[in-house]
Amino acid sequence: MKKIAFCVLIFLVIVNFVQAQSLLTQSEDYKKAQEYQRLSEEAFDMGDYDKAYEYAELAKEHSRKALEYAEAMSIKYRSNGLIQAVEDKLTAAKRSGADKDFADEYNSAVEDYNSAKSNYDDGDYQTSIDYSNSALQKLNDLEEKITMRGSNFHPTEDGMLPKYYKVRKIVGNRDCFWNIAAYPFVYNDAKKWKILYQANKSKLKNPNNPSLINPGQVFIIPSIEGEEREGTYIPDDEE
Repeated sequence: MKKIAFCVLIFLVIVNFVQAQSLLTQSEDYKKAQEYQRLSEEAFDMGDYDKAYEYAELAKEHSRKALEYAEAMSIKYRSNGLIQAVEDKLTAAKRSGADKDFADEYNSAVEDYNSAKSNYDDGDYQTSIDYSNSALQKLNDLEEKITMRGSNFHPTEDGMLPKYYKVRKIVGNRDCFWNIAAYPFVYNDAKKWKILYQANKSKLKNPNNPSLINPGQVFIIPSIEGEEREGTYIPDDEE
């Protein structure tokens, strides 16, 4: 009976380790569980089933503690990763002027972000995750508003979509590929900014820095859905 029980215990220890191997290597309990497992197997091979069972029980206990450690570390890493994701989205939103154009929504996301960081620092990783997810949802909704944001520009007189865009100097919410792509007469989708960037990369003073564009530069707007484009888009104040 002890021989059968030992086999079951060793099987459980091995299965648990396989499921969380990557997060266990720095756990002292993991190392102890491995050592007791080795001793248990040696005792088993020598026919000392009582000792093998005793060691297997110890291996099981340290395995449980090691898995608890791995679970805690997993939640911590997830919490930290979500905080980083929120930071990236907040940076992108601010770059698009959302902190001014949609101040209430932006500030609400910032509050959730600060709460996520505070709870992370206090070791309450699950609550931190909840706040980060809330911030991400608000920022995703904000992205939609940024994308649909209108402008004071208008198409050419014949109703055609423009083929070229002249970079403007705008105080507080400067032109960038993200903002330009969001204009209804361009792509109406800020996420398509890379299309503009790749098409006009050679015109930049620093081709590897898409954020560095200057007023007066004229960029081509590639057709992406077969739409016809011609002429240059001109702002009202330049007509």
